[in-house]
Amino acid sequence: MILIPRKFNHFRNLKIQDKFFISFVVIILISVLSVGISSYSKSSSILGEKTSKYNFETVQQISTSVDYTLQRIDELSGILSFDQNIQKVLNTDMSHLSEREQIAYINLIESIMITHYNSKIMRSIEIHGNNGMVFKVPSSYSDPDSEADYEKYVKTANTFRGKNKWINEAEPKGLLQSVRQINDLQTTLKPLGIVIISLKYETIAKLLKNINFDNSGSVILIDENEKLVTPDDRFKDNINDLSSIKQKLALDSGSFIQTIGGEKYLLSYKTSDYSSWKIIGIISEKKLYKDSYKIRDWMIIVTLVILVFAFLLARITAQTITIPIRRMLKPMKRVDMGDFNVSFPVHGQDEIGVLSQGINQMLSQIHSLIEVNYKGKIMLQESELKALQAQINPHFLYNTLETINWMAQMNGVEQICGMVTSLGDLMRISISTEKEYISIEEEIKYISDYLFIQKTRFGERIHIDIRIDDSLLPIIIPKLILQPIVENALLHGVQVKKGKGLLNISGKRVDGDILFEIEDNGVGMTPEQMKALLSDRNKQTERRKTGIGIHNVHQRIQYIYGKNYGITLFSEPGQGTKVQILITDTIPEDKQIPST
Repeated sequence: MILIPRKFNHFRNLKIQDKFFISFVVIILISVLSVGISSYSKSSSILGEKTSKYNFETVQQISTSVDYTLQRIDELSGILSFDQNIQKVLNTDMSHLSEREQIAYINLIESIMITHYNSKIMRSIEIHGNNGMVFKVPSSYSDPDSEADYEKYVKTANTFRGKNKWINEAEPKGLLQSVRQINDLQTTLKPLGIVIISLKYETIAKLLKNINFDNSGSVILIDENEKLVTPDDRFKDNINDLSSIKQKLALDSGSFIQTIGGEKYLLSYKTSDYSSWKIIGIISEKKLYKDSYKIRDWMIIVTLVILVFAFLLARITAQTITIPIRRMLKPMKRVDMGDFNVSFPVHGQDEIGVLSQGINQMLSQIHSLIEVNYKGKIMLQESELKALQAQINPHFLYNTLETINWMAQMNGVEQICGMVTSLGDLMRISISTEKEYISIEEEIKYISDYLFIQKTRFGERIHIDIRIDDSLLPIIIPKLILQPIVENALLHGVQVKKGKGLLNISGKRVDGDILFEIEDNGVGMTPEQMKALLSDRNKQTERRKTGIGIHNVHQRIQYIYGKNYGITLFSEPGQGTKVQILITDTIPEDKQIPST
């Protein structure tokens, strides 16, 4: 009992470097031995979990690839069903047409189908019209069972009423068939026929084979009716075993152990959100634990190596901590003597390095305090002078405009009165720095004043139409996010166009957000011009032309509302330009300016 306090007193009197070394060695020794002893017992379960996780992630990857392939066919089916030419032909009574006209229609539809046909992944594309017309690509394709299955396809298509439905014909046709009802879009969606796209079974099978999966396992795909889409030959003799796991596959995803053919396998499955088909990854349970013994031997060697390096690291670390402390003693003595023009050495970003930086910053601030205060007073005087000038100049301009307005009224020149009033309102909002945000109603008033002046200038050369939902008028938005766009459309689109120019401005709600559209029939832009208009390199040129600039407006919107909002351009040379501005109906709290 007496030896322990004596040993502790001896330890307390050691140098800091020796204390760090001894403490570090003891901690590392206990930690490494504890980890080494416990790691082997945990390695089997950890490896099993990682392999299981990898298995499940592989299944998710396969599910994504299969969904992508099926959705591509789904989109193609929709394109064909909504095609105007196909709609027109299926709406036509072919009995009233000449043979030449019928051939022309057939060639037209088949050319459309050939455009979308991909022989690598598709067996055929078929369109069966209720008017008796049948189109097939390739035209030579013939399915002896198609007539017998046609009624089934029609019944399925009618059930889903215009939505795509996949039919599993992997056994025995080797096909996956996409069936969709074609509805008349011009009337009351009456059925016009069906489109059938036959996807080759090998297309999906290749996706499953291309995945880097364990050789002892496999991947199978079953449809929503538990019917195999891509069976694996190695498990073909044990299909009855798989049928017994239906209850275990009830969830959307998961993993479990199942005996197949007398051997245990880990099954991981994922249900597709798109097709409700299930991807099942199968891997042997033996694979989960075969590397455990290798890890055990490897960890014994690594533990011994770590212990050797731990002793070396303990000595180096102790010196690394104590040497910077000793280096701080010399400059500290100079500070104690009143010399603030010194610098403490900084050799890292640890606590000692941060402390040295803090002391250096403190000494630098003390050294430059007088000079900073002196310059601050001069800058304050200059700021007060500029503020006084900023108050005098607008006040003088407003008084001058009022004088012109009064003289115009005295002489009965109402047009000049209107232009001066609008110009005064424009200047008041543009120059004012008190309000960073205004209502949509105020922004539209600002635009109207600007367009009134331009309308007076151009006369009947331009036609302006402003349509803003009344419910949007009280909503608060950043000031001047519409006017630069309107000005750009007028000056660079409509003004340089020959003939009468049109400028349409609209605002409405779209999915909870606010969408403004400024559209003109001007000269339009190339894709390169649109990209440059929103790029940073166009910022200075744009600002000289419009005052604020489209790039600046786009950046302001994204800064306030987020990267999902901003300006989108649609234009073609000679076809005019449409500018869409998307914002939310509220200013985020962190971007609001508190009222004073």
